[in-house]
Amino acid sequence: MKAHASRVDALFLAYDADPSRDLRNQLIRLHIGLVRKVIYQTCQQLPGANDGLEAIAIQGLFKAIDAYSVSQRQSFCHFAIPYIRRELKTQACSSQGLTAANPVAARAS
Repeated sequence: MKAHASRVDALFLAYDADPSRDLRNQLIRLHIGLVRKVIYQTCQQLPGANDGLEAIAIQGLFKAIDAYSVSQRQSFCHFAIPYIRRELKTQACSSQGLTAANPVAARAS
């Protein structure tokens, strides 16, 4: 696990120095499992969510990658989860005409 963290940190340091598409794609491939886990957890809270959630979640991952800095001393996975969830809830809710702040309460009204 520590070797994985070191590899991720090295990729982020390289990405900070030169944010190339290749490095970003490597980071995305390393974290696609996290994306799928967050989709599964979020879909439990958003029944009836539309297809294409992986593409939406990856948009959240893009935002997390751009906002993350190794100097924050926080695991990237813990840092990225709120970005991915926010993107899923915002996009899925807007496609269903709900608000992202409280999709369950909005659906009940």
